[in-house]
Amino acid sequence: MEHTDASSDSAKQNHPHAQHSLFPGGGQMGELMRAYNWKNHALGDPAHWPASLQTGLRMILHSGHPMFIWWSEQLYMFHNDAYLPALGDKHPQALGAQAQQMWSEIWWQIGGIVEDILKGGPSFYAEELHIELKRKGFMEETYWTFSYSSMPDDQGKINGIFCACNEVTWTVLAKRRQQTTKDMAEILAGLPTMEQVCQTACQVMAANPQDIPFSLIYLLQENASEARLMGYSADLPEPLVQPLIVLSESDKAIWPLLEVQQHKQPAMTVLPHFPHESETDLPHKAVILPVFQPGGEQMMGFLILGVSDKLTYDEVYQIFHKLLAGQIANSLASVQTSMEVERQKDRLERFFMQAPAAICVAGGPDLVFELVNPIYQQLFPNRPLLGRALLEALPEIADQPIWYILQEVLQTGETFKGEEVLVRLARQQGAPLEDSYFNFIYQARYDAQGKVDGVLVFAFEVTDLAKARKQLEQNERALQDFTRELAAANEELTAANEEISASNEDLSEVNEQLLRVNADLDNFIYAASHDLKAPITNIEGLLQTLERNLPAESLEQEVIKKLMTMMQSSVERFKKTIQELTEITKLQRDPGEDISQVSLAEVIAEVQLDLQPSIQEAGAQLSIEVSACPFIHFSAKNLRSIVYNLLSNALKYRSPTRALCIQIHCHETSSYQILSITDNGLGMNLSQQDKIFSMFKRLHHHVEGSGIGLYIVKKIIENAGGKIEVESQVEQGSTFRVFFRF
Repeated sequence: MEHTDASSDSAKQNHPHAQHSLFPGGGQMGELMRAYNWKNHALGDPAHWPASLQTGLRMILHSGHPMFIWWSEQLYMFHNDAYLPALGDKHPQALGAQAQQMWSEIWWQIGGIVEDILKGGPSFYAEELHIELKRKGFMEETYWTFSYSSMPDDQGKINGIFCACNEVTWTVLAKRRQQTTKDMAEILAGLPTMEQVCQTACQVMAANPQDIPFSLIYLLQENASEARLMGYSADLPEPLVQPLIVLSESDKAIWPLLEVQQHKQPAMTVLPHFPHESETDLPHKAVILPVFQPGGEQMMGFLILGVSDKLTYDEVYQIFHKLLAGQIANSLASVQTSMEVERQKDRLERFFMQAPAAICVAGGPDLVFELVNPIYQQLFPNRPLLGRALLEALPEIADQPIWYILQEVLQTGETFKGEEVLVRLARQQGAPLEDSYFNFIYQARYDAQGKVDGVLVFAFEVTDLAKARKQLEQNERALQDFTRELAAANEELTAANEEISASNEDLSEVNEQLLRVNADLDNFIYAASHDLKAPITNIEGLLQTLERNLPAESLEQEVIKKLMTMMQSSVERFKKTIQELTEITKLQRDPGEDISQVSLAEVIAEVQLDLQPSIQEAGAQLSIEVSACPFIHFSAKNLRSIVYNLLSNALKYRSPTRALCIQIHCHETSSYQILSITDNGLGMNLSQQDKIFSMFKRLHHHVEGSGIGLYIVKKIIENAGGKIEVESQVEQGSTFRVFFRF
């Protein structure tokens, strides 16, 4: 009976269905273990395997963590589904195979550890151990955290190895690549030149040869048809390091840069074979990445990176390379920005130094002179200013109003404009103080944090103008006295004419002329008292007429002779003063005093009438369509000045080779009324656009002009919250658009 039972149990274990109880479940590996022909294997029928092995196998098959068992001295392999990615293409033949044969490529690294444990040595534990596996057809760089421990048989003898493991390759690669990008960001920050950025970037990347076996950076030249080598790492063969690549000929070169430029996508290239021993460490492939201007698709150059033969060039690897290209692009753009800021700074400083006005920049709480242009220095010959505090250089202003105005601008940031402000200054060191008058602007300067750190001074000395104004007031009083005396003289002359009947008609005519002179003089007094632009030329002519028509006896009177001399002398001084100051005073007048609803069509008609001789001379055809803007809310005189300047420029700068056509058009948007004046004249090169609206700058010199017309137009419209734009082509013509804000 017992024998029968024993025979029955043995039969059950030898039956194929018995393996289902030994390897229950377990997914793919459980199924493979159940289907395996173990009777033809050195381990034999699983029914006769030690219970410890059976228990261990059931444990790993039902675990979601990568595990394996190597059993017996031959280390036959068993593993679960979670371990399959570690095997790669060694699956499924690894099941039941000997570990030292299946893992022959790493046995030099782990074989001694396994043998020591089988001999009773301690368990082994490792974190992020570098192991190169051949599981995908190439020697792959991998990292593992795992433990080896002994596994006894049913008699307690060590007869196998149990391993719980975890592949941490992605974690190690991520940390390594993150360190590279971190180093790149820190080390490239603040480098001043493109060359330093490129070469330093290659040096940083050289510290990570596992991901970046080598690197080269080529930057496009200005014409974008050539790329110059700006940096590289590693000891590369000469054919790979070409100083200059002509893109149209890159099909003959190793690096297909033209293809990358055209498609704006990375391109993989296979390196040629280099037989020399020093070049055997080169990878087989490299990737060429476009380096784009940040925030756009304009290419700056190319980043060429070696691709590791021991890693799969997967999406994460590609993203890492693109991130490096982006970091390099950002650093290059930062250098470009810094260089442009320096160019702008130099350009602004040159403008200040060449400007026809006194300009200085004073910085810090003590207002130290940081920039002094020649005209400003000429105000104080032989007095050192640059690098000195304002009160140290000019102590005489300490108790004057301008010092307190400067302090107010420094504290509040509010711009201050002064007109004919009295300042008592010593022109030279130790000289007595002089009364000087200035028109000036104090403009706050801000630092990178938006705080006021200095003041820009833009000034014109108007001492002669102020003194001329006072002299004019004196002359007005003298003219009033002269008018009264002249009226009395007229009465005397009338009485004399009545006594001398023979000369009555002549004297009557003289009286009429004198009355006209009086009217003209009254008009002169009114105009001169309100504006320096009085008709001095007319007064000069009237004085000459008066002198020719007064009787000789009247001219011999001392008071008449004295007054005539005074008037002629005043006229000469007025002419000289006005001639010198007219252009400057145009820019100093207060804009917008007469703002109202102004008819644009009427203004254009008035200007057209004023310029009619020039229009006829040029044979110009005018096309005017401004019905969409019947009225503009603006200063009438300023609107007239804008139209006059733009229309007169169109007439002056016409082409001698074709009939002049001028179109004047106006339309409205939600924010602006836009007046455009288009001509088919000479046109301008807009590469010199910074000169067009600058004071005293002219692009054409074959006709007369002061070079301040467009400056005045720009100043007027900007002061009113608007703007002006220009489009132009040489020998095609120009279009000026003036934007009047609603």
